[in-house]
Amino acid sequence: MIYCGPHLFLVTSDPEVVKDILTSKLCINKPDLVYDGIAHVIGRGLITLRGDNWYHERKIYNESFKIGKLQAILPVFNKKMKTLFHNIDEDIKNDKSTPLFYYTREYTLSASFETMIGRDLDKVDGDVKEILLNFSEAAEYASHLASNFIYLVAFVRKIAEKSIFKKALEVTKGIHQFISMSQKNYTKLRGTDPSYVPNIDTPMETLDRAVERNELKLEEATEGIFQLFIGTFETNSTALYFALIMLAMHPKIQERAYKHVCDIFPNNDNGEFVVTYAHLSQLGYLDMILNETMRVLPIVPQVGRKVEGGNLKLSNGVVLPEGLRILIDIYSLHRSKDIWGPNAHKFNPDNFLSSNSMERHPFAFIPFTKGIRSCIGIRYAEYNLKVALARLIKRYKFSSDAKMEDLIGENHIVLQFIHQPKVTVERRRTISSE
Repeated sequence: MIYCGPHLFLVTSDPEVVKDILTSKLCINKPDLVYDGIAHVIGRGLITLRGDNWYHERKIYNESFKIGKLQAILPVFNKKMKTLFHNIDEDIKNDKSTPLFYYTREYTLSASFETMIGRDLDKVDGDVKEILLNFSEAAEYASHLASNFIYLVAFVRKIAEKSIFKKALEVTKGIHQFISMSQKNYTKLRGTDPSYVPNIDTPMETLDRAVERNELKLEEATEGIFQLFIGTFETNSTALYFALIMLAMHPKIQERAYKHVCDIFPNNDNGEFVVTYAHLSQLGYLDMILNETMRVLPIVPQVGRKVEGGNLKLSNGVVLPEGLRILIDIYSLHRSKDIWGPNAHKFNPDNFLSSNSMERHPFAFIPFTKGIRSCIGIRYAEYNLKVALARLIKRYKFSSDAKMEDLIGENHIVLQFIHQPKVTVERRRTISSE
C-alpha cells in the first residue's frame, strides 16, 4: 500500500493478484484520480470510459479489429515502409544522424492516420504532420495531469494550461479539430479528395455507422477515434523504437533475426518485399524479440483499476474493500527475478521459447494487460510491428554502444528514456545496391 497525497493505493506486481483484479467485474473501472487527468487531455473513449459505457462502445469497436479487417490493412503497413526507407537512406547518404525515435514516430503516425482515420497523411494539405509529430508534448501534458493531483484543481489546471502546458494544449486541440473535421466530411469527400483513402473500412466508418444507428453521438465517435488514433500511434512507435534499440545493443540477436528474416524472404531485395498475412505466422523469432522488448521495457509500465460494486476477495483470501484504488506495476512484474530468473533485467528473446513459457504464470507477461479490459489493439500492433521490423532488419544494420543500465526510464503515459541512446544505422553490405 502507498499513499498518493491523501489517497491510498494498492500497488501490486504479484501475477496471481493481478489475475484476480483484471478478471473481476468489480475492477472494470479505472481510478478517477489517475485517469481523470488523462481524460481531460484525450477525452472519452475506450481508455477512459467507465462501466456500461465501456462495455457498449467496446462492442462497437470490436468490429474494426476483427482478423479480416486487420488483414485488409496489411498493405497500408507495407506501403508506408517506402517513405521510411527513403528518409533513412537520405540521412545515411548525407551523413545525417536523425534520432531513431523520429523514424518510428513518422512511420506509425502515417500508418495510424490511414488505418484509423482513413486519410493519407502524405496527401493532406497544411502543417498537420508537424502538429501530429509534436504529440509527445501533449502526452507529457497528460502524464502530468495523471500523476500530479494538484492539477485536479480546476483553477491550478487553467493556470498551467495558459503557461507551461500552452503548446501541448494547442497541439491536442489541433489534432482533435482535424479529426472532427475529417469525420464530418468523410462521406462527402471520399472519392473526390485524394487524401481520403478508398477501399479500406476504418474505425471511422465503423463509428459513423454506429452514429447512424443512434448507438453513439457524433461527438462521442469523434473522441473515440481520437483515442484510437493516439493509442495506436504512440504505443506502436514506442514499441518499434525500443525493439530497434534492443537489436542495436545486442548484435548477435540482431544477426539471428536477420538470418531468420532472410530464410523467409531469401531474395536479394533490399527489404522491398511485401509481408503478407501468411508470412506473419512464420516470423516467430520476431514475435520473441517484440515480446522480450515489451517485457524489459513495457510500453505502458503501470495501469490502474478501482474496486467498485462490492468487496473483492482475492485467491489468497485477502479482501479488497470497495473504493480501493489499485496500481498494477507492470514494470516490476516483467522484471521479477522470482518469475524470470536471476537475469530478469537482461534482454533475452529465448525467454519466449515455448519450452521456457510453458510453466510461467499466464499473468506474468501483460504488455497489453489481460482479462476483461484487455487492449483492443493487440493484433493490430502485432501486424504493424512485424511488417516494419522484418523489412527494417533486412535492409539495415543497427548498432549502439549503450548498455541496459544506461536506459533510465520514466513514465509519460508510455515509457520514455530520460536520455536517448545513440544508435547508428547503416545499409547492409551483403545486399546489392539498387
